Amino acid sequence: MATQAGVSLSHFTTLFKKEMEMVPTAYLKHNRLESARHLLETIHERIKQIAVRVGMSEKSHFTRDFKTKYGLSPTKYRRQFQEKRQAERKNGKKS
Repeated sequence: MATQAGVSLSHFTTLFKKEMEMVPTAYLKHNRLESARHLLETIHERIKQIAVRVGMSEKSHFTRDFKTKYGLSPTKYRRQFQEKRQAERKNGKKS
């Protein structure tokens, strides 16, 4: 990104942090985890495939980072989301 912006890495990092309030690597990880969360909610791919799809090829690192950010492993997050959605549908049908 620094090269594309035509500035040094240190200058880019300083500008990026000032504007985004986080360093580029943290921003990238945040976006990858948000994308993974969305995919866990919307598709039925294996966790490893989702990790690779969002650019995190090491499943163990992906699982650790996801759990740190969301408080649950990707598997537990998906299960909890699906249970919540089913409960909402069930309650919606009774109304």
